[in-house]
Amino acid sequence: MQFGKVQGIGMVALGILLLLLQVYQLTYTAQVPASQTQAPPVAPITERKISYVPAVVGIGLLAFGGFLLLNQRRKNGNEEIQPRKTSAGFPM
Repeated sequence: MQFGKVQGIGMVALGILLLLLQVYQLTYTAQVPASQTQAPPVAPITERKISYVPAVVGIGLLAFGGFLLLNQRRKNGNEEIQPRKTSAGFPM
């Protein structure tokens, strides 16, 4: 793949961003101050299931981006660049 390194870095960055969004969503939105007389609001079941989508997608993007980076590195490692040689045949 020609742009495997660029796409891998982009996917890893997007995965990290989504995981940070999930951490923010779980920590700061759960700390909404409630009054003493009211019971805390309970989120519907479908909303709780959907709230973990950024984490799942982020982990998937991290894994696939890491795979692309490792695959690109492995492909470049097999192709050794030979040093240029002089007219007499000695390496420069």
